[in-house]
Amino acid sequence: MDQNVRLYVGNLPYAAQRKDIEGLFEDNDISFKNIDISTDPFTGRNPSYCFVDLDPADADLAMSALQGQMLRGRPVRVNFNTQKGSRTHRPVTIEYEHSRKTHHFPTANVNDKAFAFDRWSRRDAESHWTAPFDERRRIYVGGIARIPNQDAVNAEMRGLFHEYDVQAVSKLISPRDHVIPEEGSQYYCFVDLATPEEAESAVRVLDGKATPQGGNYRVQHARQGKPTIVQREQLGVTKNPTPGNRPRDLAGSWRRVD
Repeated sequence: MDQNVRLYVGNLPYAAQRKDIEGLFEDNDISFKNIDISTDPFTGRNPSYCFVDLDPADADLAMSALQGQMLRGRPVRVNFNTQKGSRTHRPVTIEYEHSRKTHHFPTANVNDKAFAFDRWSRRDAESHWTAPFDERRRIYVGGIARIPNQDAVNAEMRGLFHEYDVQAVSKLISPRDHVIPEEGSQYYCFVDLATPEEAESAVRVLDGKATPQGGNYRVQHARQGKPTIVQREQLGVTKNPTPGNRPRDLAGSWRRVD
C-alpha cells in the first residue's frame, strides 16, 4: 500500500500563511493530503518553511513543478524526506542567565504538553494577533531571566499563571543592550489569558511576585506597539508614508520589528 510522502517546502516569506501554500499547489494542479505549518500567534510569522503530505506520484510532480516557483516574491525550495523534529527527547533546561551571569536553577517540569498554544496543530493563530490586546487580556511579564528553551518559558509562565486560563505564551524577548542594568533580569514575554477579568486579576495579584531566581516579576497590561510587517500586510494596516521614501518589499523575509 502506498505511503504518504512528506515534502519540506522552504524559503518562504515570513508572511506566508496556509492559504498561500494551498494556492501554490492548487494553481499547479497538484493534490495534497495535509499542510503542516507553524504560525506565531503573537507576530503572524511562520518559521520560513512548512511540510506538505502527498501521494508519491503527486510528490514527484511537486518536486519537478514547484522547485523555484515564486511565492510572495521568493523562490520556494522543495525537498524529499525531511521530517518535522520532535520535542519529546529535548533535555530539561536547567541553565538561566541572571544579572549578566550564568547560574543554575531548577526549572519547571517540561514535557510535550508544556506549550499553551501548539503552533503546528492550531489553525486559528491569525485571530490571536490582535484580539487579546484589543480585549485587554494580553499581559506583559517582565523581570524574567534568560531561559534557553521555549518550552521551559511556557512551563514557567503556566506555573506563574496556574490559577488562570492561559491561552498562549510568546517567545522570550531580549532587552536592548543599553537598558540592561548591572543587576536584575530584563527579559520579558507576553501571556494571553482567556478573559479581560482574568487579566485584571493577574495584574493585581502577580505584579511583584518573586521569581525563581530571586528577582521580581513585572506583570502589567500589554501596551500597543508598532505593527510588524506581517501584521501590516495580513491585516491591511498601512505604515504612514514618508515623502521620498521607497516602499518596503513586504514579500521578503524579515527578522525584526520596525
